[in-house]
Amino acid sequence: MQSYVEKHFGVCISREALRKLLHRKGLSWTRPTYTLAKGDPDRQKNFEKQIDFIKKNLMDPDSVLLYLDETHIRSYHVLRSTWSEVGRQKQVPTFGHHAHVSRFGAVNIHDGETVLHQTTAANAATFLDFLRMLKERDPDRLMVLVLDNARIHHANMVKEFLREEGQCFHFLSLPPYSPQLNPIERLWKWLEDTVIANVFHQNRDDIVQAIARFVDDIHERLIADCYERKSVIVTSNLEFGQWNRVFGDNRLTAALVDRLVHHAHILAFTGESYRLRNALSAIQPSSSPGLEP
Repeated sequence: MQSYVEKHFGVCISREALRKLLHRKGLSWTRPTYTLAKGDPDRQKNFEKQIDFIKKNLMDPDSVLLYLDETHIRSYHVLRSTWSEVGRQKQVPTFGHHAHVSRFGAVNIHDGETVLHQTTAANAATFLDFLRMLKERDPDRLMVLVLDNARIHHANMVKEFLREEGQCFHFLSLPPYSPQLNPIERLWKWLEDTVIANVFHQNRDDIVQAIARFVDDIHERLIADCYERKSVIVTSNLEFGQWNRVFGDNRLTAALVDRLVHHAHILAFTGESYRLRNALSAIQPSSSPGLEP
């Protein structure tokens, strides 16, 4: 910058004087951020209108709207600005190779419920595993899934699965290059900033444990913030003894259940699901659900 000023204006200026001048002109020293140049603003606006219409007119207790995505947490050491002693820049070790962990996630923006599924890789087979997991959690509801156009979401085995389970799922595709329209992207950024920013992980197991601590902290913080302070309603089709399948840790699950049931009114419902009964009665024998992925 000093060379540019001297070359074009014939003025020699010190670095500090140039910095103060730029500040007076309303400029600041910031890191650029990426933006997807191929995103179509018109398609994005139309999609937002479509989602608003669906939320207001088409969603009911027998259906749920989920925003779905997958992410890869890699140990390539995302570096962020941080406080350190003057003259001593923080050093983050590296092995030069990059272990990684893949995760699928879905968030219900109506109530904030988030479902996470860890896997070794994000492909069509593991995506199907995640869909089956979602169906197991809500077997009687239509799941409207908002997701991007990644290949694994439209693989042949996924299409075949949707033909078999058509009445359970309906896909809504995000406009191309529009990650800002998917709320779960914010969770991925929070996860990245917490787990790998300025942190050294020796191997994949280190990353897995760090992610587990992050997820546990979210769940524990949610329950702790509500405990004996706020009213909260929790619905589940799993018995308490099966909650460790969701939280992944017996000790953590026991602590969460202990706080939940203290002062709680527990209502247990048995019998046939009225939502499933209504959904089946609405299906005409001569028609096929045939939902397009």
